[in-house]
Amino acid sequence: MTVTINEETLQDVINIETGLLAPLTGFMGAEDFRSVVDCCRLADGQVFPLPITLDVPEEQFVDIQPGHTLTLEHGGAPVAELDVESKFRMTDGDIETVFRTGENAHPGVRKERERSACRVGGPVRLTDRSLLTDALKPEDTKLAFGEKGWNTVVGFQTRNPIHKAHEHIQRIGLEVCDGLFINPIVGWKKTGDFTEEAVMAAYHRMIEEFYPKNRVHIAGLKTQMRYAGPREAVFHAIIRRNLGCTHFIIGRDHAGVGGYYGAYDAHALARVRRSRIWASSSFSPGSPISAKNAARS
Repeated sequence: MTVTINEETLQDVINIETGLLAPLTGFMGAEDFRSVVDCCRLADGQVFPLPITLDVPEEQFVDIQPGHTLTLEHGGAPVAELDVESKFRMTDGDIETVFRTGENAHPGVRKERERSACRVGGPVRLTDRSLLTDALKPEDTKLAFGEKGWNTVVGFQTRNPIHKAHEHIQRIGLEVCDGLFINPIVGWKKTGDFTEEAVMAAYHRMIEEFYPKNRVHIAGLKTQMRYAGPREAVFHAIIRRNLGCTHFIIGRDHAGVGGYYGAYDAHALARVRRSRIWASSSFSPGSPISAKNAARS
C-alpha cells in the first residue's frame, strides 16, 4: 500500500534516518505514543517529550494491519518504507495533554488537528538516498566540532534573527564552553515568523563581523516548529545532544506562543529531565563530559 506524505512528515523521515531524532528508528507505535503523551518518555524509559507519528487517511487506516509494509510517497515518487507494528488514534485529549490547551488559536494544536487522527507506527527506511545530500547529520557536526578542538559545545536554538538579549546569552555560553553551535529552525513556522533567509543572513553577519573566530559554528535545522513550549524545549535539547552538543541554552518561553506557557516553564521541565537526556550522549571528540554537568538551562 502507498501512503502520500507531506513535506513535514518527509522531513521527520529524513531526521529519523540521520539519527537526529535518536533513539527513534521509526514513527512511534501505540505503546511509545501513549508513554510519551502521558509521561514524556518512550516505553523503555528514555526521555522523549513529543509524539513523532505518521498519520494516514481513514480509508487506508482500516485496511492497514501489523506486518504490512507501507510505501511512503512524496511528490509522486516513493521515498521511504515503513514496517507496520501498530496503529492507533490520536484524540483531542492527547492533543490537549501535549500542548496544554485544546484551543485552535494555538498554531500547534490547529496544525495537529488538520492531520488525520489515524496513526501508524513502526521502523522506517529512507529509500531515496538523494534526500540525504543536504541533510543535517550528527556525524558531520561532531566531526566539525572535533576538528575545531572543542570538547564542550553549547547549542542555541532560534527561529528569529539575533537580537541583543540573544547575543548576551550566547556570549555567556562562550564563557562556559569551547564553542557555540547556532542551529536555527528552518522548517515550517507559523505565519508572521521570520523567514529562513532573514534569520540566516543576520547570523552570518554576526559571525563574520562580531563573534570570535573559530569559536562559532552555524547550520540550519530543518524541522517544523510545534510551539509545544516546555515539551518542545526538551525535544530541542535531545536533537542538539544528538548533534554533539554538551550544553544547551533554553530561553525565556522557549518554543512558546501567545500566553499558553509560563516564561520559565521550559526551564523547570528541562531541569527535571536533563540527566537522562544527556547521559546517553555519544559525543566525545576530546575528554568525556560527565552527565552531571552536561546540561545547563
